[in-house]
Amino acid sequence: MTYITITTAERQNDIARAAAEREKKLWGYELNISNYEALLERLPKGDWPKDLSRHTPNSVPPDKAVEWAEWHFRDEIAARLVAERVQLSRSLLVYEVLLAQLPEEGREELLKNATTQ
Repeated sequence: MTYITITTAERQNDIARAAAEREKKLWGYELNISNYEALLERLPKGDWPKDLSRHTPNSVPPDKAVEWAEWHFRDEIAARLVAERVQLSRSLLVYEVLLAQLPEEGREELLKNATTQ
């Protein structure tokens, strides 16, 4: 589409701003992935113990509640890790498309300026 009121500089600045924001999202996903991986190292591994696997939050015996919660938390974190990796992958594609719309010469400058506006 040809725009009458939007200049090439405005367009490039808007794209650079969107790319800079996307870069922050990428960093957030990478940080979460790193944290989730570190958490999983500290949580139980392998299959659930048979005496805990059949319980729900309302049916777990009080003396097994903390252990059950650790296994449940492990499963939640594992699912979040998968979701973060998927989002990182999708977000990276968007980031690359945004960058491709900026001229190679001066791209870094546009991105740096976008973060200061």
